[in-house]
Amino acid sequence: MWVHRPHGGAALAAATLLALTASYVTMGNPADPIDARVAARVIGPLPDGESFALIRSITGDGFVVDPAWLLVGEDAEAAARADGVISHDQELSGGTYIRNHESETITVPVAPDAEFVVLTYDTDGGISPVTVDMTQLRIMFEGGPAAWPTYGLTAGAFPVILEFDAGRVVGFIQPYLAPTVLPPVTAPGFAA
Repeated sequence: MWVHRPHGGAALAAATLLALTASYVTMGNPADPIDARVAARVIGPLPDGESFALIRSITGDGFVVDPAWLLVGEDAEAAARADGVISHDQELSGGTYIRNHESETITVPVAPDAEFVVLTYDTDGGISPVTVDMTQLRIMFEGGPAAWPTYGLTAGAFPVILEFDAGRVVGFIQPYLAPTVLPPVTAPGFAA
């Protein structure tokens, strides 16, 4: 799976969360060697459209992000084996792998009216998508009594699919990743 998908024109919304996450499964060309696709990654301004990244921190009017690879299926298993995360005879339990060898960050501006779909725990212990603005997202990142319990919100490594328009983040969707996929801050790759 490639880190970027061109702008599709669809607005980010809770209803598209599962469809968007599932669409990433079909991206990329399995015939391409994974190492060649990863080596081609360029750190710099991210193009308009959707890009997978880890939010490392929130700045005054933007995010510090680390673009990464969200791999699934055969690509995920091949990359995890190549990185030594699983052995040749093992399988990924969740079938998903976040590959991030470089850990290079860039700061990206966020549009004032940006909205973000995050996964929160509901009162029954289930996981539900909730749309929040930048103020609410800051509260979630900072924690404390006003913060919602957010699934997968790991300080320094929050996995999201960012939506860019005119060089600014206009929103993101947090994909559901199995708990064993959620990245520790310093690991080169993250497996399920």
